[in-house]
Amino acid sequence: GNMGLAIDHCCFCGGGSHTLPNTTSSSSTCTEDTEGWFDQHGYDCVWYEVMDGPGCPKYGDDTAHESSTVKGTANDHCCHC
Repeated sequence: GNMGLAIDHCCFCGGGSHTLPNTTSSSSTCTEDTEGWFDQHGYDCVWYEVMDGPGCPKYGDDTAHESSTVKGTANDHCCHC
């Protein structure tokens, strides 16, 4: 089906939002994530909780997006990491 233009739905292209769609996992178990942090791909700490192991050995060094108001890495701002 017609889902629209990437410019309207893609964070990297300047559209969309910086939140993840609903997943089959439960909501974040972390309560100490830094509000407002998201990475270069538009993912926040919930993505790291779903996609990486405890301590974020794969992606913990990913840095904040240039438009994020909070700078630093996932390791710095996501309690799962």
